Amino acid sequence: GFLESSDGGKSWRVKKWFPDGLIRLKPNPTNSSEFYVVTQGGEMYRTNNSGESWARLTEGYRQFSGSMKILDAALDMLNPSIIYTASKFGLISSRNSGNVWRAVPVIIPPEALPVRAVAADPKNSGRIYISAASEIYKSDDFGENWRILKSPTAGQVNMLRVSPSDYKTLYAVVGK
Repeated sequence: GFLESSDGGKSWRVKKWFPDGLIRLKPNPTNSSEFYVVTQGGEMYRTNNSGESWARLTEGYRQFSGSMKILDAALDMLNPSIIYTASKFGLISSRNSGNVWRAVPVIIPPEALPVRAVAADPKNSGRIYISAASEIYKSDDFGENWRILKSPTAGQVNMLRVSPSDYKTLYAVVGK
């Protein structure tokens, strides 16, 4: 569920229970009452009023086979109406807060390998990173063109994050 504490965690109030467990929570950095949540079943919801009401965004991307298995999500910090999701389908994005979704062309064909992680540069709108298996890819133009970065490992890259203070610093979590 989505819960709220207004006293530093001493007490909690349920704002919304979801049928599936929630696995992701993404706050809008420019609007403190807007949140995106992803359920274990691949559903995505948005609230614009701190959880009082929710919009279901799933219908916009369910047409992409494998997109219901969301492995990661990222917001463009300079333009938080732009959302990216990494999934078994590949990479999809929305430029209008999840109302309409499109497949983002990547070097690897959709469904060949899942895109496991996505990270948006907090200082450069349009610069995104993704991982598939052990490879890391970078785009400077919202995913229109890609280049392969030197991978730090032969293992699977499961998470990527860009440092909020230094865009040249990229963090990767590697696992099986």
